[in-house]
Amino acid sequence: MAESNNDAIVIQIHSLEEFRNLFDNQSMRYIFEGTQKVLVYCMIDVESLRDAFTTDVDCGFIKFVLNTNVNIAFQIQTDEEVNIYIDEIYSQYKSYVQSYPELLEDSMHSVSYVFDLSTMPLKEIYRNIIKIQLYRKNVKFGVDITHLFN
Repeated sequence: MAESNNDAIVIQIHSLEEFRNLFDNQSMRYIFEGTQKVLVYCMIDVESLRDAFTTDVDCGFIKFVLNTNVNIAFQIQTDEEVNIYIDEIYSQYKSYVQSYPELLEDSMHSVSYVFDLSTMPLKEIYRNIIKIQLYRKNVKFGVDITHLFN
């Protein structure tokens, strides 16, 4: 019988400092060296994330994601956040990939967007999924339903 490896490490990131520590701190590299799937769930305010991308002239974040086989998930709470991810953050990633011909457009291993059902109706989530799919291939989507359990 073939062995199935469904193990995953999920790291929730709530601030830019935590995120920088994750990819700048050499002692954290062991997390990404194993065979387990690693998912970084960014619960960072999109405005802060956009500002960090704008000031990241050496593209350290993008290099980190490409070099460590990390899967990344971004939390989305509003339509405006979807537009920021598409128009500003994803466009910077795309420019970086285009400047290095050896990289493929699909080099970002796994990107997911998690919509918060407490801040966005299901119909709006569906429209945003379609909007994102027009710009990106190989994207996964999730819906945060934790508020339903309160």
